[in-house]
This record gives sequence, C-alpha cells and structure tokens, in this order.
Amino acid sequence: MALIWMTSHYRNGDASWIQSYLLELRNINNWDLVDGSAPMLGDWCMKQGDFSLLHNMALSASLWDKRIAMVATLATSRAKNPEPALLIAQALVDDRADLIQKAVGWMLREMDKRCGGTHLRDFLEKLGSRMGRTALRYATEHLSEKERLGWLQRTRIKPVSGVV
Repeated sequence: MALIWMTSHYRNGDASWIQSYLLELRNINNWDLVDGSAPMLGDWCMKQGDFSLLHNMALSASLWDKRIAMVATLATSRAKNPEPALLIAQALVDDRADLIQKAVGWMLREMDKRCGGTHLRDFLEKLGSRMGRTALRYATEHLSEKERLGWLQRTRIKPVSGVV
C-alpha cells in the first residue's frame, strides 16, 4: 500500500517520495511492485537529467535493483528518448536471470515502438549475439515474422555456464 501511495503522490506532482522509495528498495522485491513503480523513478531521473542512479542500479548484485533500473526506462521511452533504455540494456545484456531477460527484451521492444528509428536494430547488430534467447524474443516479438526469425537465426545464444 505504501508503494501505491508513493507513486500516486508522484503522479500528483509530489517528488518528495523519492528518498523513501530509495530507502525501501530492499522491500521492492517482486515483479509487480517493480513494474508498477519503476517508471516513476525513471521519470524522476529524466527530470533530474541524470541517469547515473539507474546505471548504478543496473550494476548492482540485486536482481530487483537491476529490474527496477531496466523498467524505469519505460518513462524515457514514453518521452521518445531511447538512450537510457539502450544504456541500461547494454549493462544487463549478459545477465541470464529470467526476470532480467524479460525486462531487457520488454524495454527494448517498448523503446523501439515508441522511439522508432533504427535504435533496436543497431543494438541487435552490436549486442544481439550476447543477448539471452528470452530477451531477444521479447525485443523482437513486434517485428515481422521474417525479420524476427532472421534475428533469432543470426544470433548464437551461448548457454549459461554449466547449463547445456
């Protein structure tokens, strides 16, 4: 309830919740809490003109910090700014946790749908071979079947160490 209260205050123009949010990150520990609140953090970072907080979170050992960082970029994609999504996705491209894979692919897809251009394709050209299969499938699911299959065939997904 506290998280819903914080995000509703933010929507009403009150950014004072940010410190409380950051202090309570350890309690934002499931996908629905993350996905419901992270875009507000991304919006706040955008208004500050500083995405270093998100980048540092993406480098964290915490799965939830990483997911918050990635999902926060939804706000910047909505504002037609693809750079934060690309930056955070690049930081997380080698992460094989399923919840991170899904977030990376989802945010790359949203970035592509909202920002257009060749950002997604450029990212895939550069880093697609390092992406996990889940992230790649999520990122390309809105593309034509021919193009999506082309990306899937062009990339060689390496198994996670110790997993065949």
